[in-house]
Amino acid sequence: MFDKVGDAISKFKQSLPLISDLKNDALRERHWKKLMKVTGKSFDLDPKSFTLGKVFQMNLAEFGDMIGEITNEAIKV
Repeated sequence: MFDKVGDAISKFKQSLPLISDLKNDALRERHWKKLMKVTGKSFDLDPKSFTLGKVFQMNLAEFGDMIGEITNEAIKV
């Protein structure tokens, strides 16, 4: 049981940079469209429906590096 909790905590900690990237105010509509294209995922940007649970369901952590690159690109613009 403790292993499962430890795993869940570890995965969450690894997701923090991703969450930070997705929360970045520099992301504009064009960046979100690019994120959807590179991840192959379509998501609604309404804060009521685009929740942390949805981020985990879509396995966006698999695309963490690409999401980070797009976020850095948005910050530099």
